[in-house]
Amino acid sequence: MQATVEMMKRHIQTRGWLDVPAQGVSMFPWIREGDICRFTYVKQLLDIQPGDVLLFHTESGHLVGHRVRKMETVNQKVVFICKGDSNLQNDAPVYEDQVIGRLAYVRKPKMVLQMDGWIADLWKRFVNLTPHPSRILRWYLSRQAMRRE
Repeated sequence: MQATVEMMKRHIQTRGWLDVPAQGVSMFPWIREGDICRFTYVKQLLDIQPGDVLLFHTESGHLVGHRVRKMETVNQKVVFICKGDSNLQNDAPVYEDQVIGRLAYVRKPKMVLQMDGWIADLWKRFVNLTPHPSRILRWYLSRQAMRRE
């Protein structure tokens, strides 16, 4: 998996972008399974703001695209605290060397959601400022799963 992560990092650094098909429900409803997420290279990690969605790899090598809740400095290094919009808990801290890119847009079957648009701005403020959306989204997803069974 580490070789794949390194290949992705080289790709995004040379081309400036990387398209990744979404899997899972942690960013529901903003990102749904099968949506194509375009991540762009971030030259300065200090340009990242709360509400941005980062593509990063975990210590075990898994790829994750989650929203930045806040940034901290630990031992003179920037650390990102991220969480999926429908997750109830924050992820483990994300260090600079784990970051691959920042979400630019989500290509859905009938539209493209730009991360610099007013809809994205409203949504990221809503999910970052209140704890209730995650609980409501998680409840909705569990109800949908029960209906499918």
